[in-house]
Amino acid sequence: MDEIQTRQNPFCAISKAVFGEYSVRDIQTNAAWSENPYGDDYAVVPDDMVQDILATHGFCDIELNDEGTEVVSFKAREIPEIPEKETEPTAEDDAAAMLVDHEFRLTMLELGI
Repeated sequence: MDEIQTRQNPFCAISKAVFGEYSVRDIQTNAAWSENPYGDDYAVVPDDMVQDILATHGFCDIELNDEGTEVVSFKAREIPEIPEKETEPTAEDDAAAMLVDHEFRLTMLELGI
Protein backbone atom coordinates (compact mmCIF):
# COMPACT_ATOMS: atom_id res chain seq x y z
CA MET A 1 0.00 0.00 0.00
CA ASP A 2 1.31 3.47 -0.91
CA GLU A 3 2.12 5.80 1.92
CA ILE A 4 0.17 9.06 1.76
CA GLN A 5 2.48 12.05 1.61
CA THR A 6 1.21 15.00 3.60
CA ARG A 7 2.28 18.55 2.92
CA GLN A 8 2.86 21.22 5.49
CA ASN A 9 1.51 23.85 3.06
CA PRO A 10 -0.94 23.83 0.16
CA PHE A 11 0.53 22.75 -3.17
CA CYS A 12 2.00 25.87 -4.75
CA ALA A 13 3.04 26.70 -8.32
CA ILE A 14 4.47 29.99 -9.61
CA SER A 15 4.46 31.32 -13.15
CA LYS A 16 7.69 31.23 -15.10
CA ALA A 17 6.64 34.31 -17.05
CA VAL A 18 6.45 37.76 -15.51
CA PHE A 19 3.14 39.60 -15.75
CA GLY A 20 2.19 43.24 -15.66
CA GLU A 21 3.48 46.69 -15.07
CA TYR A 22 5.05 45.77 -11.74
CA SER A 23 6.68 42.51 -12.95
CA VAL A 24 4.66 40.32 -10.64
CA ARG A 25 4.51 36.53 -11.00
CA ASP A 26 1.23 34.69 -10.69
CA ILE A 27 1.14 32.30 -7.70
CA GLN A 28 -1.42 29.51 -7.56
CA THR A 29 -2.08 27.36 -4.48
CA ASN A 30 -4.50 24.56 -3.77
CA ALA A 31 -4.43 22.01 -0.97
CA ALA A 32 -6.19 19.45 -3.20
CA TRP A 33 -3.49 19.36 -5.91
CA SER A 34 -0.93 16.58 -5.93
CA GLU A 35 0.87 17.75 -9.09
CA ASN A 36 1.25 20.88 -11.19
CA PRO A 37 -1.99 21.36 -13.17
CA TYR A 38 -0.52 24.16 -15.29
CA GLY A 39 2.17 22.21 -17.14
CA ASP A 40 5.09 24.12 -18.63
CA ASP A 41 3.75 27.59 -17.74
CA TYR A 42 4.29 27.16 -13.99
CA ALA A 43 6.99 25.68 -11.77
CA VAL A 44 6.34 23.80 -8.53
CA VAL A 45 7.38 25.52 -5.31
CA PRO A 46 8.93 23.12 -2.76
CA ASP A 47 6.98 22.78 0.48
CA ASP A 48 9.67 24.51 2.54
CA MET A 49 9.55 27.63 0.31
CA VAL A 50 5.77 28.05 0.01
CA GLN A 51 5.23 30.51 2.89
CA ASP A 52 8.23 32.64 1.84
CA ILE A 53 7.13 32.73 -1.82
CA LEU A 54 3.57 33.67 -0.78
CA ALA A 55 4.97 36.49 1.36
CA THR A 56 6.49 38.10 -1.76
CA HIS A 57 3.01 38.40 -3.35
CA GLY A 58 4.67 37.38 -6.60
CA PHE A 59 7.32 40.11 -6.51
CA CYS A 60 10.34 37.82 -6.74
CA ASP A 61 12.98 36.47 -9.07
CA ILE A 62 13.07 32.69 -9.26
CA GLU A 63 15.74 30.18 -10.24
CA LEU A 64 14.54 26.87 -11.64
CA ASN A 65 16.05 23.38 -11.75
CA ASP A 66 17.60 22.12 -15.02
CA GLU A 67 14.25 20.77 -16.24
CA GLY A 68 12.51 24.06 -15.44
CA THR A 69 9.87 22.27 -13.40
CA GLU A 70 10.70 23.26 -9.81
CA VAL A 71 11.89 26.38 -8.00
CA VAL A 72 15.40 25.92 -6.63
CA SER A 73 15.78 29.37 -5.08
CA PHE A 74 14.20 32.79 -5.22
CA LYS A 75 15.00 36.36 -4.31
CA ALA A 76 12.25 38.60 -3.00
CA ARG A 77 11.91 42.06 -4.48
CA GLU A 78 10.45 45.12 -2.81
CA ILE A 79 6.69 45.19 -3.07
CA PRO A 80 5.82 48.53 -4.69
CA GLU A 81 3.43 50.95 -3.04
CA ILE A 82 0.39 51.20 -5.26
CA PRO A 83 -1.45 54.41 -4.41
CA GLU A 84 -5.13 54.02 -3.71
CA LYS A 85 -7.43 56.22 -5.68
CA GLU A 86 -9.46 58.49 -3.49
CA THR A 87 -12.57 59.24 -5.47
CA GLU A 88 -15.85 60.71 -4.41
CA PRO A 89 -18.93 58.80 -5.52
CA THR A 90 -20.43 60.28 -8.65
CA ALA A 91 -24.09 61.08 -9.12
CA GLU A 92 -24.38 57.91 -11.20
CA ASP A 93 -22.88 55.86 -8.35
CA ASP A 94 -25.39 57.34 -5.91
CA ALA A 95 -28.31 56.69 -8.26
CA ALA A 96 -27.19 53.09 -8.87
CA ALA A 97 -26.88 52.46 -5.13
CA MET A 98 -30.34 53.90 -4.49
CA LEU A 99 -31.80 51.77 -7.30
CA VAL A 100 -30.23 48.60 -5.85
CA ASP A 101 -31.61 49.44 -2.42
CA HIS A 102 -35.05 50.16 -3.88
CA GLU A 103 -35.10 46.86 -5.82
CA PHE A 104 -33.95 44.98 -2.69
CA ARG A 105 -36.79 46.49 -0.65
CA LEU A 106 -39.35 45.66 -3.35
CA THR A 107 -38.12 42.06 -3.47
CA MET A 108 -38.37 41.75 0.32
CA LEU A 109 -41.89 43.24 0.20
CA GLU A 110 -42.94 40.76 -2.52
CA LEU A 111 -41.56 37.88 -0.46
CA GLY A 112 -43.45 39.11 2.59
CA ILE A 113 -40.33 39.59 4.66
